[in-house]
Amino acid sequence: MDNVAAFFCILSGAGFDTGLIDDYWERIAQGVKNNTPEVLDYIGTLDAPEVWDIGSGPEHLHKVGINKRLYVDWLNPWVAKQACALWYHHTRKTITETMCILVRWMDMEGILKDGIPESLIEVAPSRGALQMGKMNSSDQFAYRYNLNPAEGIGIVILGAHGSSVAYALIMSKGHMLERYRTRYRGDLFATSAQRGIELWSPYETGFIRADSQMGPFQGI
Repeated sequence: MDNVAAFFCILSGAGFDTGLIDDYWERIAQGVKNNTPEVLDYIGTLDAPEVWDIGSGPEHLHKVGINKRLYVDWLNPWVAKQACALWYHHTRKTITETMCILVRWMDMEGILKDGIPESLIEVAPSRGALQMGKMNSSDQFAYRYNLNPAEGIGIVILGAHGSSVAYALIMSKGHMLERYRTRYRGDLFATSAQRGIELWSPYETGFIRADSQMGPFQGI
């Protein structure tokens, strides 16, 4: 998942060209080709070029077409995994089976035009960098967070390769449904002692009944 996430985030940069190809990119691309070649089926170059000005004058750039299944199958689970790991790293507690994680990615075009909303930055004032052992990768992946284990609620914002931003909201399943009432399968995750991190649907797992005529939380 880490390899696929890095591959996607580099491709999502403001302008990807041959000048960006280096040893790191070669290793990431080769890793995807060797270990998860099916990921390449989700990605294609769109025919129609667009004119962008990314700081050095207008350029004709091709958009990278991404099949949304890439988010469901790879990218959203990666964000959920990072959220679980960072929750434990900072709180020394695990995300329990009564909690869930809502994952969202910010639109790259919106980030380039308007930047990251100040309100999102203000709600997560603490900063950190993802590391593997003693290797600091702050130039590749960094994050902001605000976690409250006493209330069982938190937010983690992930920034990758200066191009992609995703965030994960952590809270109880009941609060998540009351606050957001989302039914999108690819966005909600929960943990299980038997199955680990998995997509979570309150309707499929019996958390609430899909045929219930009651308000959504009277049957919990």
